[in-house]
Amino acid sequence: MNTIYVTGGKKAERAIATDVVSWCLNKMLPRYRTIEVNVEFEKNLGDAYGYCLQEDKREYTITIKKGLGLFDMISTICHEMIH
Repeated sequence: MNTIYVTGGKKAERAIATDVVSWCLNKMLPRYRTIEVNVEFEKNLGDAYGYCLQEDKREYTITIKKGLGLFDMISTICHEMIH
C-alpha cells in the first residue's frame, strides 16, 4: 500500500495535500503499491513554489511553499508528482 506523510502547514493544507497526492498516485501510477511520498510545507523556498527529491527507489519528498493559495498549492503538488 502506498504511504503518504504530510508535515508542516495548516490542518486543511495537510488534508488537501494528502488527497491530491493520493489522487495523483491512483491516476498516474495505478499499478504501484509500494511508493512512499513525503510532503513538507516550508516557509522559505525563495521564488519556487515546490521541489521534488527522490530519496530512494520508491521514496520521494515533495517540498511545497507554505501559504500558497488553493489553486497554486494543488497545481504545484500535481506538477511535482509528475517528476
